[in-house]
Amino acid sequence: MRTSALWLAVAFALASGPATALSISDTRPLYFSGPGGYGFAVADVAAAGLSPSLQADAEDNWIDAGGTKLGLPIGIDIDLQKVHKNPQARGRKPSARRPIIADSTWTITNHTGEALEDAVLVFSLGDTSGGKKKKPVALDGNLIEILAYSFEGEDYLLGAVRLGDLAAEGEGSSVSIDVRYLVAGRLPRKGNRLLLPPLGVSGLTGWSPVPEPATGSMIALGLLALGAARRRR
Repeated sequence: MRTSALWLAVAFALASGPATALSISDTRPLYFSGPGGYGFAVADVAAAGLSPSLQADAEDNWIDAGGTKLGLPIGIDIDLQKVHKNPQARGRKPSARRPIIADSTWTITNHTGEALEDAVLVFSLGDTSGGKKKKPVALDGNLIEILAYSFEGEDYLLGAVRLGDLAAEGEGSSVSIDVRYLVAGRLPRKGNRLLLPPLGVSGLTGWSPVPEPATGSMIALGLLALGAARRRR
């Protein structure tokens, strides 16, 4: 796994005020429980009714991404929007059945110095804070796609959001996306605020789409037909 390209050292504050009505049943929680803690488990992706739509490997163009203050090629600013559920504010311990659910807007800016075509933001890890008390954190499968990634013989299913084309600088170099956190554990406090876990992310170009099943079948049939024609010759 290209860990040097898949880290984001940024966290943001979650106010412990009143929550709105969206519940766990309105989401498709995908916890970071894939191989070595990277990405999602195959069974969880299938249970959410999802399948890979993008694919990539280590030879594609992975780009370091992180909080704007880190000065990385892909800069990210995060704004909290709505806290839908916060059992910790009522003295309860968050769990997978009663997680903290919070929406945020991420503004992604291209600082690479060159235009990026068909850029994607990839989520690889859940809580990157280190230590033994990492929080179980999920993303809502309703807001992401699944990217199949292969590295050193291991297959991973990672979260992905398409960013489109990003200009080198100025107008068109930034885009905003919605990210929904689900956290099934107590969050640390800083004053009267709760801190959401930092996530591991990176930018990516050079990915390819996963063929639709029907398209893949047509290609296979075409190759078989071509082989038969050659044998006849």
